[in-house]
Amino acid sequence: MSTLLAAIRAQQAWEKKPKKPKPKLPSEKREKLQDTVIMQILKLQEMGLMVKDIAKEASVPAQTVYNVRQRYILIDVKNGTQWYKSVGI
Repeated sequence: MSTLLAAIRAQQAWEKKPKKPKPKLPSEKREKLQDTVIMQILKLQEMGLMVKDIAKEASVPAQTVYNVRQRYILIDVKNGTQWYKSVGI
């Protein structure tokens, strides 16, 4: 019984131990996503491709594809082309 109690106490001590925060890149050091990449992601999404395929095609992480899908939409511009617009999150 004492080994079981020792194991439980060790687990509880581990949970109370402070964790180091993960380092985050400052916003000025993050690379901005190019307009062409945003357009490519939105057009591939419109074609019905899956996220993993879009990420592979655009050479970006899948999380970036999800972010672009949530933040931007395609709109028609006056000259007949398409461009993206921020949804305003």
